[in-house]
Amino acid sequence: MENNHLIRPADTGGRFALVEHVLAPRELAAPVHTHVNEDEYSYVLDGLLGAQVGDQVVEAGPGELVAKPRGIPHAFQNAWG
Repeated sequence: MENNHLIRPADTGGRFALVEHVLAPRELAAPVHTHVNEDEYSYVLDGLLGAQVGDQVVEAGPGELVAKPRGIPHAFQNAWG
């Protein structure tokens, strides 16, 4: 997996970050984890994102946004392949 920080938390006083995740087909980006202080969003540029958010399993394609709220366990992967 390749991570490109487009906006680093240090540049925003820790209030925001923007990271591009480049994933191979079927690659797991992050195992199930939970954020305490921040919400996480995935905006799909290309391909198909598969995500588990709490008890829900969702898929999103180009132009779609997946919300992963703080306090909710979540994981995501490239669902293509």
